Amino acid sequence: MNIHFTINFSGPLSAWIKAARRCGTIGFVIPALVVLCGPQSPLVPPAAAAEKTTVAGSPAPAETAILDLGSQRYLLFDDDGIEPGYTVTFVQHSPEKRGIVLEADRPWENLGIWPWNTVMHDEGVFKLWYDAMTHAPGQKPRFRARLAYATSRDGIHWEKPELGLYEFEGSTKNNLLGEFSWLYGSVFKDPTGPDARRYKITYISSPAGITGVGLAWSPDGLRWTPSPRGHVMDHITDSADVMFWDDRLRKYVGYFRHNNRSPEAGRFPREVWRAETDRVEDWPKPTLNFRHDPNFDVPGTDFYNNGVIKYPWAHHAYFMRPSAFHRPSDRVEIQLATSRDGVTWRRPGGGRPWLGLGPEGSFDSHQLYISSGIVRAGDELWMYYTGLPRGHGRILIPESKFVGRIARSVLRLDGFVSARGGRQTATLTTKPLRVAGGRLVLNYDAGATGEVRAELRDESNRPLPGFTLEECKPLFGNRVHGEVTWGKGTPASAPADRPLRLHLQIRNADVYAFEFRPSPESRRAVR
Repeated sequence: MNIHFTINFSGPLSAWIKAARRCGTIGFVIPALVVLCGPQSPLVPPAAAAEKTTVAGSPAPAETAILDLGSQRYLLFDDDGIEPGYTVTFVQHSPEKRGIVLEADRPWENLGIWPWNTVMHDEGVFKLWYDAMTHAPGQKPRFRARLAYATSRDGIHWEKPELGLYEFEGSTKNNLLGEFSWLYGSVFKDPTGPDARRYKITYISSPAGITGVGLAWSPDGLRWTPSPRGHVMDHITDSADVMFWDDRLRKYVGYFRHNNRSPEAGRFPREVWRAETDRVEDWPKPTLNFRHDPNFDVPGTDFYNNGVIKYPWAHHAYFMRPSAFHRPSDRVEIQLATSRDGVTWRRPGGGRPWLGLGPEGSFDSHQLYISSGIVRAGDELWMYYTGLPRGHGRILIPESKFVGRIARSVLRLDGFVSARGGRQTATLTTKPLRVAGGRLVLNYDAGATGEVRAELRDESNRPLPGFTLEECKPLFGNRVHGEVTWGKGTPASAPADRPLRLHLQIRNADVYAFEFRPSPESRRAVR
């Protein structure tokens, strides 16, 4: 594994090679270093373009001189699409907690609601699949897990419908879907599968006492059929594995919990491993994708479920929301990692929580786990998580009763990370873009005292007449869809017949994303 550092080159080459070695890289390789110009702290980036970890998997598309965006939105969560010399910093933003939406309150939840669950907005309905846990004294394991289901019309008020599908203590008046594992993973909707197998779920499969990754399918998300193969991957796993169809790769991609007992892992065995396949019932052995990093993670920290998503509303954007388990405190919180390809990850928070613990005595004071999936509600992103009021080592005990609450958190659209300018105006210039033309729209927050200006440049970095900084009307306030205008404020359409660059000036403001939105009604266009 090569460790890529984003560092400031501000001295003799030998000096910063020595500094990088002090960080404890394994197999230090000079070509693995990425040198960027800009006001960044040596080796330890700001809440910004953090370390990249490259592992096995499908490589990102080959580097080209022009980034083909079309009309897709581009998120500013790292410097991959930005030329050296930028002066913005990249800042992580946390979602706002909005309260509990589901509690353990049924007899088949007498231990609690477990953290492995999935939320999606599907066919006009919010749907939730979760692990309903009961105590099982004298058995191994000490609990039983059944797959349960809840629905909501608004994502806030949830119901546990009586489905009549599974018998519990002599009655089918419950919201249970079945019991075919001792822990369930995540549900995804497969756009390429036949109707009878449209929904799929991962789970821990243990035929003949041998643990591996299982897979079941369903036509409606309610009636499940486990794969007759037993294991679709011979890999010892735990917690909420994630699978999905990656439309960029045209493959199924999976992220799996792995307990690494090798000497290299040392005292931090919980890792995220990754695999990809053309056939959802036939997976190769996964390889290391994400693990404890001494440059960011305090001693005693490793990672539980990964919460990976491919962000569907922008160009090449993946987010991992791993639960960081700190064994000395016996507590778990959610962090954030970002990627353009789902293989190489950056840590914009530098090891700080993205969704942190609640105050002592609250339902989420000791452990947090993100639900699989993400929901867009207008200009907001809704993400759900499970909170637990006891430490990791004090959940599976007889005193635990009806623990676990599922809560909602809210983030602005595209709002994971922003490019920020402070009191001193900061700038960035993109690499050459090929766009579909149309109006430039920014997702930004300048508040009352900040401002953002934009300039379009040609491939050679020369300002385009009519689209210069001097002609740009400054953007104030806070807008998810802020249209940029030049000259007299007349909407202008960017050229679609040639590559261009976007140059931004940002003062006391954050810019999260940009897009060139097709607008046939534009009043003028550059020829």
